[in-house]
Amino acid sequence: MAIENRLQRRSGVAAILAVPRSIVALGFVSLFMDISSEIIHSLLPVFLVAVLGASALSVGFIEGIAEATSQVTKLFAGAFSDWIGKRKPLILAGYGLADLTKPLFPLASGVGVVMVARFLDRIGKGVRGAPRDALIGDVTPVELRGTAFGLRQVMDTVGAFIGPLIAMLLMAASSDNFRLVFWVAVLSAIIAVLLILYGVQEPNVARGAERLPFPMQQSGARPEQDASRLTVEGSLDHSLGAYDAAAFEPSAVIGSAAEELMVCRLFAGASRIRTIGPTHFGNRAKLR
Repeated sequence: MAIENRLQRRSGVAAILAVPRSIVALGFVSLFMDISSEIIHSLLPVFLVAVLGASALSVGFIEGIAEATSQVTKLFAGAFSDWIGKRKPLILAGYGLADLTKPLFPLASGVGVVMVARFLDRIGKGVRGAPRDALIGDVTPVELRGTAFGLRQVMDTVGAFIGPLIAMLLMAASSDNFRLVFWVAVLSAIIAVLLILYGVQEPNVARGAERLPFPMQQSGARPEQDASRLTVEGSLDHSLGAYDAAAFEPSAVIGSAAEELMVCRLFAGASRIRTIGPTHFGNRAKLR
């Protein structure tokens, strides 16, 4: 048993050592950027209330707007990354935007400046997240993808843990000088961007001669270019769905539009779904 455990431990270490250099660099990028962000975010509510005189309502409003912006931006950034076929430019843009906002915190003289800084910082977070994870999948062999994702996430978590500790130590050493501590966070963010510039490599992914349509545009433009596109048209009334796929030809009366979409998605990976159009029964979707 001891020998087996030792062999498993060695294989785990070997897997970590085999992770591509770009993934290791992204791990350190996450580490330093999280240190920078957590130094600021752990002190920001107190800074807003004690130094800038903001109300508790203002603090909650700023944080709510910031986090909502981040989540919405992720969707569009991931689709745009697929469309242009590049990951590093968006990763650099996202981290770079966050880096540019960091000096606004120590320079802030009012709540409005902090709100703008947090808004832009979260846009940067949304822009970089999906392309970064996609790049990990692009450059990592299939058998190492779990290790690669885990390594980056661990380093991200370590940064989130170290950041507040550094903030507490610096606040104690500087006699609660918020602005000085925020400037230290700026240095950590600069290191993160430099690591992207010199440590992360764009994967060599072959692309077709013709650019694919933007993933989030309406599907009716050029359906012949995308065999996996799902088109659902017509009313949302009760529908009769006749689904034919090679030798497998189930038919079912769909009780709602939601159920129809679910059945369509089951077949979307193997076949193309086309909406024939509304009939007196509702929508009829046929698989071909």
